[in-house]
Amino acid sequence: MPYVIAFIIGAIIVVFLIWIVVVVVARILGFVIGYAIIVAALAFVVGLVWGNVLPIRLLRGKSQTVSQVASPSAVVAGDVFSGPPRGASANFGWDAAWPVYVPYQLHLDQGGVLTETKRLTGAIHMGSSRAWPVGEHLAVKAVSRVLWFVVLGIPTFGLTLGIWTGSLLWLVISALFRLVVSVSQRLASFFLRQRELRHMKSSNALVRCTHCYRETDMPSFRCSDPSCARTHRDMAPGPLGIRTRICECAEALPLTVARASRALIALCPHCEKELPSGSGTRRVVVIPVFGTVGSGKTQFLAASAVGLHDKHLDSTDDLRLTPLSGTADQFLMNSVEESDAGRAPLKTQRLERPEGLPFEVSYAGATFELHLMDAAGENFVRAEGSRSLGYLDISNTLVFILDPLSIEDVNQQLKLHPVASSAEVAQGSPNDSYGSVVDRLRDDGVNLGKRKLAVVLTKTDIASQVFAGDPVPHESDGIRNWLTAHGGDRLARRIEMDFTNVRYFAVDSVHRQPEDAPLNPLRVIDWTVLNHGGAAISSVASPETPVAVESEVRA
Repeated sequence: MPYVIAFIIGAIIVVFLIWIVVVVVARILGFVIGYAIIVAALAFVVGLVWGNVLPIRLLRGKSQTVSQVASPSAVVAGDVFSGPPRGASANFGWDAAWPVYVPYQLHLDQGGVLTETKRLTGAIHMGSSRAWPVGEHLAVKAVSRVLWFVVLGIPTFGLTLGIWTGSLLWLVISALFRLVVSVSQRLASFFLRQRELRHMKSSNALVRCTHCYRETDMPSFRCSDPSCARTHRDMAPGPLGIRTRICECAEALPLTVARASRALIALCPHCEKELPSGSGTRRVVVIPVFGTVGSGKTQFLAASAVGLHDKHLDSTDDLRLTPLSGTADQFLMNSVEESDAGRAPLKTQRLERPEGLPFEVSYAGATFELHLMDAAGENFVRAEGSRSLGYLDISNTLVFILDPLSIEDVNQQLKLHPVASSAEVAQGSPNDSYGSVVDRLRDDGVNLGKRKLAVVLTKTDIASQVFAGDPVPHESDGIRNWLTAHGGDRLARRIEMDFTNVRYFAVDSVHRQPEDAPLNPLRVIDWTVLNHGGAAISSVASPETPVAVESEVRA
């Protein structure tokens, strides 16, 4: 019996001691856990601040993680945008320029923030684990891990949770910002592109190369930094800039054709030759002449240039003529000097692709680009000779230079006249030179019915001397009747079968003509400008000027 009582008393004492130990341990754990929770809350606040500061440190390059940069080289390599470029850059690849920060660089920065957050929270967890001693025995390890979790684990969790919360908060805000800005940029780019297209369409603005004769709606542009040789193929607003673009060399370039053409050197995307300054900002009027050797093509263009130059110098006239290339400037200077000296211009050298002569003409509050296109008569002997003259294929209006002295009936009368000794007659047949161009155009699928043709009779002063009783008239109908009455009937009939809009002109390109003279070559320029929607630039006293664009088809 005493043993039983002693056992019961001993058990009670053991239980009591265990209870005391449990109570003490519970109180200690409660205190420690409470302390850990308080520390974890403070650590969460610290982590929250840290998580918001982390993106700033990364963007300033102060963190261990380095964010990938959307550099121009990465753009060219195709590592920034999801697909290949469209539009003018489709055949060249992305231009070497910095993309807009939102959304492209911001997307990379967001990835850098995620990477840095993972690295930092992993380092904090690893450092906290290593700071707590761990025994070798399994039981000791288990107790040690429990104690680590209570003392350091909970505060570490609070700190890392705060860092992730701060970082994710920045990521969410930046993602919303990225979405709003990206949508706004896309809309702005779309409306800016549409506005430029509407402007170019309303003003009939074109970009035509005077070297390869091809058209484009987006010329290439050279960087404005003289030390930078980079060429930008597409200056439309888009992922590489909305209003301006930053070249790889850090030079700021204006976007849209209208703004870029005023500040940068424009290049033809097809042949890489320089385009006239301001290309793409104004309508283009092309004067493409063709005719046999010696028919007076160069003389006609030179006289036209001199006529425009005289109006430019006239203080009472608001016309302004500006050569847009060195070749055009030299042609104008030579034409004026030769006209002043009473000499004929030099014969045009035969070239496979002669360079056009671009001029800027400002008149009546409007500005247009005038291209004088000349080629040696040898190019029009056979159809293949004009194949390289691509401007004939795309020109809305063609100008056929016809020397009436080369018509057989007229030439026979010329030989009987004293002026024959000094008269220069075009070589070859005008029918053949006309057919060499028209037949080739038709074979290439050109719809001649939609083109307009000016038939320009040159050397009319000599022809009128030969036919003193029947001089060359000044109006279109009279010129056509005179031509058919003196051996040109077959040519006239063929011309009017090929073209539905034909106008006949008689010009005197040798003698400097007053502006209102009916033989002034500017009448032809007027007719061509009117066909392109412009205003007449001469004041020729002729009742035909108001109806110059009307059809004159004859059966």
